[in-house]
Amino acid sequence: MKQWKKAEAALIFNSGYTANIGVLTALIGRDDLVFSDEWNHASLIDGIRLSKAACFRYRHNDMNQLESLLKQSPPGKRKWIVTDAVFSMDGDWAPLPELVELKRRYRAILIVDEAHSGGVFGPNGEGLLHHFGLEKEEDVLAIGTFSKALGSFGAYVTGEPWLVDYLINSARSFIFTTVLPPSVLAANEAAIHIVQSEPERRQRLHALSEQFRTKLKQLGFDTGGSETPIVPVIVGPNDQAVAMSELLQEAGIAAVAIRPPTVPEGTARIRFSITAAMTEEDIDMAVDRIAWAGRQIGLIS
Repeated sequence: MKQWKKAEAALIFNSGYTANIGVLTALIGRDDLVFSDEWNHASLIDGIRLSKAACFRYRHNDMNQLESLLKQSPPGKRKWIVTDAVFSMDGDWAPLPELVELKRRYRAILIVDEAHSGGVFGPNGEGLLHHFGLEKEEDVLAIGTFSKALGSFGAYVTGEPWLVDYLINSARSFIFTTVLPPSVLAANEAAIHIVQSEPERRQRLHALSEQFRTKLKQLGFDTGGSETPIVPVIVGPNDQAVAMSELLQEAGIAAVAIRPPTVPEGTARIRFSITAAMTEEDIDMAVDRIAWAGRQIGLIS
């Protein structure tokens, strides 16, 4: 883990949820200020709430509003910026270079959840911070999981030795639970090895994702701002999203309707996740069936 992430120390948690809860409640105090993207994952939101710190939500990826909030914050308070690297419902990514610049300018600490970017971005699949060359940046903490691209279970935090030592003694979701079994840890280690040694899998993944997005857009589907293997088809009304999901299930595609409050009102959607195990023929077949379902509900002509 340390070699892969080029970190001095690492700590393994049981899940992404327990990692985010444990890290945020251990590090953030009730007198601190937290600036959180409005589309952050529920585990980040819960961790911030449990920390009892004052939280200011900024519009999704709106760096102008974030800077305005940072400017208006009272002096002498410790500031934290919290964001997902890749957002799970839209498949877009956070502007990490801009966030790092704001972190520097306003002397904040940046926490990045790499759950959906680990194994997918970076020279060796390390994540989005490595993709942008920001892995050595000071006052940046990365959290990631083994349960997405790596296909296993558990989560990790990487950083300096003092940070890991502090979390071992302060993160309640780490202290008061049972460790992952050796079989899962061995699977995690094997997954990291595959990610590092087989870059062609990532190249294939990105090519298939681009093929899928492009063909859906050409048909008139709204895929939002997706730039990753997470590709939503935004439907709008809840009932239409449910109807499309049921049609796709009948057509042999497992596609669950995602509705408010998981996503904003009026943006119910079907979310697709592309994998490197798929073929170009799989993509074409899926697009054909999605097009059929979209026409059935009047989403496209």
